[in-house]
Amino acid sequence: MTPANPTPRARWKLLLAVGLALALAGLLAAMLLLRALDKDALVGAAAEALQAKTQRSLTVAGPVEFTIFPTLGARLNEVSVSEPGGAGEFARVQSLRVGLAVLPLLTGRAEVEAFRAAGVKVAVVKDARGQFNFDDLLRLMADPAASEGGASPEPKSSKDPSGSGLPMALAVESILLEDLSLSYRDLGSGLRAELSEVSLRTSAIVPGRPSAVDLQGLLRLNQPSLALRFGIAGDLLLQLGEAGRVDLTALRIDLESRLAQAAAQRTRLEGRMGMDLNTQRISGDLRADALDLDALLAQPTQAAAYAALGAGLAPVSANSEDASIDLSGLKALNLDLTLAVGQMKASNLRLSEVSARLDAQGGSVRVAPLKVKAYGGTVAAHLSAQAVGQRLAAQATFDGIEINPLLIDLANRDVLEGRGRLVLQLQTSGRSIRGLKSALAGSAAIDLRDGAVKGINLAERVRTVQGYLGGAPASAAASTAEPHDTQKKTDFTAMTMSWQIAQGIARSNDLNLMSPLFRIGGAGEANLIASTLDYLVSAKVVNTITGQDGKPIEKTRGITVPVRVKGPFSAVGWEIDTEALLKANLQSQIDKQKERLGGKANEAVDKALRNLLNR
Repeated sequence: MTPANPTPRARWKLLLAVGLALALAGLLAAMLLLRALDKDALVGAAAEALQAKTQRSLTVAGPVEFTIFPTLGARLNEVSVSEPGGAGEFARVQSLRVGLAVLPLLTGRAEVEAFRAAGVKVAVVKDARGQFNFDDLLRLMADPAASEGGASPEPKSSKDPSGSGLPMALAVESILLEDLSLSYRDLGSGLRAELSEVSLRTSAIVPGRPSAVDLQGLLRLNQPSLALRFGIAGDLLLQLGEAGRVDLTALRIDLESRLAQAAAQRTRLEGRMGMDLNTQRISGDLRADALDLDALLAQPTQAAAYAALGAGLAPVSANSEDASIDLSGLKALNLDLTLAVGQMKASNLRLSEVSARLDAQGGSVRVAPLKVKAYGGTVAAHLSAQAVGQRLAAQATFDGIEINPLLIDLANRDVLEGRGRLVLQLQTSGRSIRGLKSALAGSAAIDLRDGAVKGINLAERVRTVQGYLGGAPASAAASTAEPHDTQKKTDFTAMTMSWQIAQGIARSNDLNLMSPLFRIGGAGEANLIASTLDYLVSAKVVNTITGQDGKPIEKTRGITVPVRVKGPFSAVGWEIDTEALLKANLQSQIDKQKERLGGKANEAVDKALRNLLNR
């Protein structure tokens, strides 16, 4: 009897049975293989390979588990990697778990079922030559065969990471990282930084779908002294392919100073950020209602800083002008960010409606444009820094500002009043504060209206001049010197002045100050390296000054009173230059006599008076 042909349904059942049998056989073979594996031998082989290629020791002190099906994964505990030569520990992982689903791989998908890590510690060191202690690991990752003399592998297409010609889809069930820490030491600049108490949690990460992300941690620095707790939360959107991007939307960044002895200062930034996976360029837009940088970057007492940062992060003294400044870290930045802040405080300056764009790439950082409202006016500025040459530059125009509160907040100096315009163009380079001061160059110009120079009442001081013009002894000159007194001031209707700056020295010779009583000029210099001022003001009396009895002092009309402004920036003093005043007065008398006499008599009087002046 001839058997009947199997139906299509029967054939499918037969194929399914064969497939299941093969799958079970493969699973059984995999389990037998896994049982046959010597885990210690695998760990030992990995340690030997790392030692041979990098001279680093790999230690796995805890239990090791491997799985093959349905998840290809591993669990490792107490893993550490040493520095080259075995001196010191480079990285340690308390526990690590990773799993990759096997069946999705058959359809070109990579599904990470779990990624868990805890107790991760990494110590990064940059030596004085600019070399990092992980450079050898980067070379090994870029070319695994290089240390054995093998040829470098051909780079794979970004569209085909597996080399199979099929695009690989990626999905991650979740990520959980706990108790991560990263320390950084720059042996060249003395910079120390530490990220600690870091945790990262995500929901499922699938390309094209938003995923919740929460990152927490603590950042500590010694230059400047800083301890800042941060929290970053938002929706992560991953896009693969040619236009690969990672975007973080609905972004919230919470910052809290942990260094100040006062109550903790909290700030929230909101907006979005993203990164182009092809160029690794980060872009973003951030905004905040209020941002107090002085509170976030609080400078505590030395004792408080040590207590907060720990002995390993001892701060560098803020008064040390020779402390190293290293801008080489700018080379790692690739940013395009915009910032908008309603109210901001920075360097004790009170600002509002702040808008700025930061562009950083190729070791160059530019903040332009920077627009601010401050002190009753507006500020437009361009700032830049370059790693090559350690160069800094600033251009700023202050329009319609009140100069007095600006100088008080910026420099704690109550020396000038008035409203007007201030223009700055500055550039410098150097590897320390002292070096930056010594190389400072550029210009500054000020144009003020309806203000006052504080610290001296020039009309009051000129009243004393009548004594010198009347023959008072030169010893009385000592009485003309006086310290800066903000209760005294000399009013003006207009004031213009410019400075030319070179090698840390600012020079000016075009002071023009007009008031009802005076026409004032002057010349001198400010040593920005030593923080001292030496300026000679020439005040010509253009109107009659009244004495204490209310009567006009006619002798003062037309005379020029020289006033020496001199001293450290912190304690500038004023003094009438009586010697120059007497000579100027005698010269005036000479000129009058020459007009009255004339001829040879004129020449004789001129010679005699000049001999008197030159004694």
